[in-house]
Amino acid sequence: MKRKIIAVALGLLVIIIGIILVSFISFLYLTSVTRTLEPSEFKTAINTPPYVSWIIRAADGLMVILGGFIAGRLAKEKGWLYGGLSGLIYFLLFLLADIFAIFSLGRSYTLNSYLSALPSGLILTIEAAIGGLISEKFLKSKS
Repeated sequence: MKRKIIAVALGLLVIIIGIILVSFISFLYLTSVTRTLEPSEFKTAINTPPYVSWIIRAADGLMVILGGFIAGRLAKEKGWLYGGLSGLIYFLLFLLADIFAIFSLGRSYTLNSYLSALPSGLILTIEAAIGGLISEKFLKSKS
């Protein structure tokens, strides 16, 4: 049981570190793009090209799959379950941070806000479970 908790925790840690790295790299890219702008053009700099958003989302998805893979690999059985669990915990932490951010701005968090976040949480959980499922295939092929 202890090994499985550690597996989920390490999978979650990989997801968080990966997302932080992706965010930092995208920050560096967007900062370099906005440095060349004149102050009058800066308002439109917030409207980044659509491909940047898709690249960031794809990299985030890969990090969640990698975290699920590591959780499943370390658990050594039911990789899809432990990978999915690491993705679900990541989503809940992300949702909690979002709630705190909204409350700190003095706004209220409505039921509609929760419901709009559920598809994202489902996708994150499924991505991490797929990573765990892939790790099961790797474990079976090695034995």
